[in-house]
Amino acid sequence: MDGNRVVWAPDEKEGFILGTIVDVGVETLTVQPKSSSLQTFVANILLAVNPYHELKIYDSEHIKKYHNKSIGQLPPHVFSIADKAYRDMKLSKQSQSIIVSGESGAGKTESTKYIIRYLTESWGQGAGTIEERLVEANPLLEAFGNAKTVRNDNSSRFGKFVEIHFDSQSNVVGGFISHYLLEKSRICVQSKAERNYHIFYTLCAGLPDKQKASLCLKSINDYKYLNHGDVDVTTRNNSEDFKRIEASMDKLSIDSSERSNIYRLISAVLQLGNITFQEDLSDSRGGSNVCDESKCYLENASRLLGLDETDLANCLTSRVMTTARGGTKGTVYMVPLKPEQCANARDALAKAIYSRLFDAIVGRINSCIPFQNSSNYIGVLDIAGFEYFRYNSFEQFCINYCNEKLQQYFNNRILNQEQKLYEAEGLGVTPISFTDNQDCIDMIEAKPHGIFDLLDEESKLPKSNSEHFTMSVHENYGSHFRLMAPRKSVVTTYRTMRNEEGFIIRHFAGAVCYATRQFIEKNNDALHTSLEMVVHESKDKFLKGIFCRNIESDKTKSKKVNPAKLALVSVGNKFKTQLKALMDKLESTGSSFIRCIKPNGSMSSKIYEGGSVLSQLQCAGMVSVLKLMQAGFPSRTSFKDLYQRYKGFLPEKLARLDPRMFCKALFRAVGMNDQDYQFGLTKVFFRTGKFAEFDQIMKSDNDSLKEMIAKVQKWLIRARWRKVIWVSELEGDHYTNQVKDSDTKIKLLIHEIKNKEVDENYINDGYDSLMNATTIQLEELKEHLKNQRIAKEEERLRKLQEQMELERKRREEEEERRRVEQEERKRREELEAKRRQEEEEMKARKLKEEEEIRKAEELRAKKELEEQEVRRKQEEQEEQKRRLAEQELHDRELAIRIAEESGGAVVKEKSENTNTLNRKKSEKNDLSRYTYAQLRDIVNTSCDIELLQRCREECHRRLKVYHAWKERNKQQTNAVNSETFDQRAPQAVYAEASTRRNFPFPDPFSYLPNDQPQRFFRVPFTSGPTARPCGWWFAHFDGDWVVRQLELHSGREPALLLAGINDMDMCELRLQETGLATRPGAEILPEVFEEIWYKCGGKPYQRISSRRS
Repeated sequence: MDGNRVVWAPDEKEGFILGTIVDVGVETLTVQPKSSSLQTFVANILLAVNPYHELKIYDSEHIKKYHNKSIGQLPPHVFSIADKAYRDMKLSKQSQSIIVSGESGAGKTESTKYIIRYLTESWGQGAGTIEERLVEANPLLEAFGNAKTVRNDNSSRFGKFVEIHFDSQSNVVGGFISHYLLEKSRICVQSKAERNYHIFYTLCAGLPDKQKASLCLKSINDYKYLNHGDVDVTTRNNSEDFKRIEASMDKLSIDSSERSNIYRLISAVLQLGNITFQEDLSDSRGGSNVCDESKCYLENASRLLGLDETDLANCLTSRVMTTARGGTKGTVYMVPLKPEQCANARDALAKAIYSRLFDAIVGRINSCIPFQNSSNYIGVLDIAGFEYFRYNSFEQFCINYCNEKLQQYFNNRILNQEQKLYEAEGLGVTPISFTDNQDCIDMIEAKPHGIFDLLDEESKLPKSNSEHFTMSVHENYGSHFRLMAPRKSVVTTYRTMRNEEGFIIRHFAGAVCYATRQFIEKNNDALHTSLEMVVHESKDKFLKGIFCRNIESDKTKSKKVNPAKLALVSVGNKFKTQLKALMDKLESTGSSFIRCIKPNGSMSSKIYEGGSVLSQLQCAGMVSVLKLMQAGFPSRTSFKDLYQRYKGFLPEKLARLDPRMFCKALFRAVGMNDQDYQFGLTKVFFRTGKFAEFDQIMKSDNDSLKEMIAKVQKWLIRARWRKVIWVSELEGDHYTNQVKDSDTKIKLLIHEIKNKEVDENYINDGYDSLMNATTIQLEELKEHLKNQRIAKEEERLRKLQEQMELERKRREEEEERRRVEQEERKRREELEAKRRQEEEEMKARKLKEEEEIRKAEELRAKKELEEQEVRRKQEEQEEQKRRLAEQELHDRELAIRIAEESGGAVVKEKSENTNTLNRKKSEKNDLSRYTYAQLRDIVNTSCDIELLQRCREECHRRLKVYHAWKERNKQQTNAVNSETFDQRAPQAVYAEASTRRNFPFPDPFSYLPNDQPQRFFRVPFTSGPTARPCGWWFAHFDGDWVVRQLELHSGREPALLLAGINDMDMCELRLQETGLATRPGAEILPEVFEEIWYKCGGKPYQRISSRRS
């Protein structure tokens, strides 16, 4: 490996650039550029790689450097996209959108912040504090909406569309922030390697002790909503983050009373999380009450929320219901809740408070950046990137659905519409194929059976069930290409999931498995009526205010519902509506794209995983874009509009030019040749790399237009002068000599006038002589040109006459050829008629024979079809049985795993001999009554593969019976060491097998003997109460059974055992019974086993197919 070796790497712009080879893994090489910039352009699309360290290319100096510079004039930069969006908005008088996309951790949030900073610093000086507030809103939004995940220490757990509004003079006048889908489940629970939202940790670490005491705040580890995840993050400083939040609030004019309200609700959420519940033994209805040890947290939460402690406890432990029929209709009942239901109600209240607080903060920020006279805006979209974890839930489903929509918008805007425009304008660009994901979007959102609609329908049922919802998805889309069952996944983790537990969607970026257990709960955004009522009775005006805003907005959108019922507010439907409004907004604006790339999965700087980067580019459609842009034209304008832009400033001579001719002269004036642009039917298109020239042409200010017209005039004069020079060179030396003689005579006359005394008559005579000579020369030149024209006309007439003569001869030859062809055609027709008559006679003779042959063929084909149909039905039945057996096996394994984790047990089957496929064994396959001699004869003489497999199964069954009998009768006085040496496999293997006695194993004939998988395992022998390792057990499984076994013990010779020779001393268990396939670290490579086998004196193993051949 030539690590760190300096090499030349190909580069599209520079030809080659200097780089170093970096080792990123076995058999993988990548070239690491020495340039500090990790950004590049594909046409006008920016690709930005996250460097995972600070780069000094985003300061004010670089902002000024990129100001009003076209793409290509300076190195690729996110500022170039921002500047392009601004110039497009100013030129076209149309709002623009910048779409920042990429995986989680690719740097979308940072790119968004740099774009906002560039726009506000460049054109926001006149906006006063608004420019500063637009920038300072980001730290506050990050504190309340960002959190640490396994892939990003500062992951945005919500989406935002930041609009920066401009007036008629294209200066910043204000802004507006729209937010989407805050991840509320994170408030209550996080994975082990993740954290809650940053604000919780910054408050606990940064608030002064006096203020913390007033808010009842303690250490981070004291709160259940915080201590389940990764509390400490090396990349963040909680105290410094708190100071940064306080500074942002100062800039946004959020006073101390507003901050106190915000901090109080944050603390109240943490207090709610520590409230626990237990069964109320005195309640005959099975109710619950608050545990004694958590009553202090109930008191703290009630005080911070301005609620009565008893009312809050009652609302958490019971809910209001009304009768629908029977008794007095409309009577209100208090229904007690079980402890787990109380915990769900507590979490629902905490999530509702935090989500509404987040809405209020966004609204408060928008009130600080108001705008009145907005002409256009530039919107920057930063939304969670495509996500895939080991277990994915409703949040990942919504996020990936959003990314599907954005990918479709990208494909439609960049690939589909672009190619349709090329075709309509007749440019002749070769079509580029791309993957359309519309079918995936339809499956999710289409009415009336999209996944969102199926989820809403299930949520409306009296007893909604996630398994019923999942099965309805499988029923509606079981045959859809984009959806498959978890057991069909290539990831072994998901194969244990049952169909009713989840489904897999093949997204544009890959297949993701979703566990649907909490889909219904997370899709329901409503609180119990009792909780809603108690919040509205709060003495805290701030809390009531943030809830009332949401209630009023919901009332305007929904019909009148029973106030005592749990109103369904679908999160999925709300998000789908928001996303549709966002897509409509994007469709109405011009678009620029930034594709953020994640260089590695460890979030480390200067490490580049080539395979991962390439996969991201392919999933984002950048390969198709690159192909299209190599042959396409990313910039274009209507040449009529372009001509109208300059028409008012054109002098009289240029105004007479045809618009297309003027445009051509304009392009030539800025240095472009015919290959740099192409005229369509109505537009003119520019090649990739001509952005600077295009921007220069499209400038609309008066000075720029006059400057361009001057360049056009200069180019036309030069073009005409070059033409005159070229024509003069064609006339020869005759007229050149005459001009030189005239020039000599003029100089001589001037010399005589200056140096001699001459009278006026002499001067006049000399002048008249020169003028006469010049006139004669001009007349000769005119006569010469006239003769040239006459000669050219005569030559043209001569060629015309020759062409006419040639045409006359051609017509005569054509008529002769037609006459010959007509005669030949008559002769052929006569021959053809004769041939047809002979053929009819032959057909008449063979008609009977052909009819007999046809009938015979029909009978044979019919018989073959019947046989094929029988075989097909048999194969379908066998395939169905095999799939059913595999599914039952997965279900059984999952049940055992759940039982082991929960400390329960698995119910044994009533009959150990029950066949999972309900197939009756034929007499041929029932070998339990055969003697050993009969089994030996079958093995030695039979050619029936299925029967041979049954013999193998029967032999292993009898070995199990024998060893079970031997185990029951073994003396209990055996020493520990001797017991270890007498083992046919380690005790851990037999202990696992004891839990799998009643496993419904798959059909052994699902594969042929020579197609059976070869797997190798290594497990230690243990002894004593401490399970001390005392040796190693190696096993080679050919399909379900051990065929080679190796035992290594200290102080003893290796024991090499072969199937067919040492069966009595070998492990008699199936591979599925041993549990080795799921035992961590047990499976080894074939090379490792073979190396140890040969060192111990073992001979090569021959499989069944090899031995038979």
